[in-house]
Amino acid sequence: DGDKALNTAVVLDLSEKKWESVPNMATARRCTSGVLLADGATLLITGGRDDGSGSLSSCERLDTSRLVLSKAADMASKRHAHCTVLFRGTAVVIGGYDGSSRLSSCEVYDHAADRWAPFAPLNTPRYCHSAAVVSDNIYVAGGYNSGVLSSVEVYDGSKFSLLASLLSASRWQCAAVCFDGKLVVLGGTNNLTEVYDPITA
Repeated sequence: DGDKALNTAVVLDLSEKKWESVPNMATARRCTSGVLLADGATLLITGGRDDGSGSLSSCERLDTSRLVLSKAADMASKRHAHCTVLFRGTAVVIGGYDGSSRLSSCEVYDHAADRWAPFAPLNTPRYCHSAAVVSDNIYVAGGYNSGVLSSVEVYDGSKFSLLASLLSASRWQCAAVCFDGKLVVLGGTNNLTEVYDPITA
């Protein structure tokens, strides 16, 4: 809603092709991120920024089968404009901004224990980036550090490494998805769509 953080949430019913309201979150948040957990029924909402104190470490869980929201454990770091992906059955938050610093730190969430633990850090701190899991690797593309980035990092199960292949144009506020086994990076601060094939690269 312009510059105002919202606590409202809606769900798209694909069969009915319409949006439905769900219970409000406890905390209004923007520049947040979320991911469906491995149980296929719980949506984890992570961090973001409110209209008062700034970046948030708080998290919430939406039980999509009962449409009930509950508090989840706080992350170790406040962060907004970050990414959250599901990797090997667990949620991983990546980078972001804490209100004063760009973050390279990442955290992994244990749903059963409701707790966060450190995860391998990025090589380049970044926020307003994009991330997707492709062929059992995490890819992180673009974003902003001291300027707009064209770099791409990949996590192979042990650490993040910078890819030799850069985006053809620097971009932030973009999106990334896995499609047909390839990384697709869309939009952001330009109108380009780029595709990276990890098999033929």
